[in-house]
Amino acid sequence: MYRLKRTLALVMVGIMTTLSFVSCGSKEDKSEESGNFNNDIVETKSPEDITGEIKDSLDNENKEDVPPVATPIPTPIPEIKPTSVDMLAVGDNLFHMGIVDSGRNEDGTYNYDHLYKHISDDITAADIAAVNQETVFAPEGSKPSGYPRFGAPNEGAQALVNAGFDIIQQASNHTNDRGEKGIRHTIELWKGFKNITVLGIHESEEDYHKITVVKKNNIKIAMLNYTYGLNGINLASDKGYLVDLLDNEEKVYEDIKKAKEIADCVIVYVHWGSEYTHKPTSYEREWAKRFANAGVTAVVGSHPHVIQPVEWVEGKEGNKTLVYYSLGNFVSRQIEAPRVLGGMAKFTLTKDKDGTRITKASVVPVVMHYARYPDKTFTVYRLDKYTQDLAQAHGIKYFATHGKFTLEKTKKLAIDVFGSDSEAFYDITSQASPENEGAQDVITETAA
Repeated sequence: MYRLKRTLALVMVGIMTTLSFVSCGSKEDKSEESGNFNNDIVETKSPEDITGEIKDSLDNENKEDVPPVATPIPTPIPEIKPTSVDMLAVGDNLFHMGIVDSGRNEDGTYNYDHLYKHISDDITAADIAAVNQETVFAPEGSKPSGYPRFGAPNEGAQALVNAGFDIIQQASNHTNDRGEKGIRHTIELWKGFKNITVLGIHESEEDYHKITVVKKNNIKIAMLNYTYGLNGINLASDKGYLVDLLDNEEKVYEDIKKAKEIADCVIVYVHWGSEYTHKPTSYEREWAKRFANAGVTAVVGSHPHVIQPVEWVEGKEGNKTLVYYSLGNFVSRQIEAPRVLGGMAKFTLTKDKDGTRITKASVVPVVMHYARYPDKTFTVYRLDKYTQDLAQAHGIKYFATHGKFTLEKTKKLAIDVFGSDSEAFYDITSQASPENEGAQDVITETAA
């Protein structure tokens, strides 16, 4: 209000001054005509000039009332410190009845720690270790069973945890061997263990559409698990969510797309291929190419029960996907020589300012050793630590019908398939893996 009054007053003064100047101008004209001149120079102003000055005055006054605007200081972009995660994966953990019997104690209890005691150092050394748990576990009130409708003893789950595994793949052709009851029992069994991530089976439609992301050392790793089928034991029409199937292509692509949006990289664990062949099938190669084109970081295969090659597959964007076609058997009592040789995949994920990628990859051969019944010796060794004495004592020699098992033949097979005779039979390193300043807890998240 004060400013308005002041403005009106200034306007009135301006008008009065103008009128005064006009009047003075008439007197000057007369003086000039009479020859009487005033020595003072009088500047006359139009109303428009005066109004402009008033406006300028008010503008300046307003500017004085507004505080100066500080120049924003750009927020510095935090530097991404390189970090890495060492991954490990093994093949089929298959509880044949010989394996089941090996863990039975005299008092009727079961324990299966012996299966992994010679390989646990490798497992626990990894930041994240995954195993293909080929079968579901026997539901409450039922006994463990072997081929062809498997049901592993519940104590087998505890042994995997004790060995150091973090990731359990449950999608396989045997997942529906015990029906919906077996699947739901297996889900509930794993819920009883802390820090265990289960892939490939779900208790609800909502869970089926979630993406599992494991966070370790500041790297978010999306993990997916699929199987080619269920041995013809189909799921109920309204229970398709129980198992992740590879033939649901639209869902697979949708999962990968969502995974890439919420994670730094994507790993697919897949049950595929033909049994007992060392060469990847066209089905495997087609899907490997699809995964590469979709931007998957690594693919870890299982199901053939024998080892298959490891290779890089190039995607349509020029990206490279690391593919382990088959890691063979990890634990089993299969009775042909090639089936006791497996692979242990090791690869390093590195995250820096350029993104997340694999900087080191290898595969270490392992041997499933067992003695002749009633000797209950069943355990896994690294091939480079497997001795001639152990090879000669292997119980497979009493059963194999398609070739003799020897240490020399086993090493040769590993070389023929993996392509080298070093411990790291397949090894690539595009950049030295940075050292981590202390490991962090593994955090598992799910995103809708």
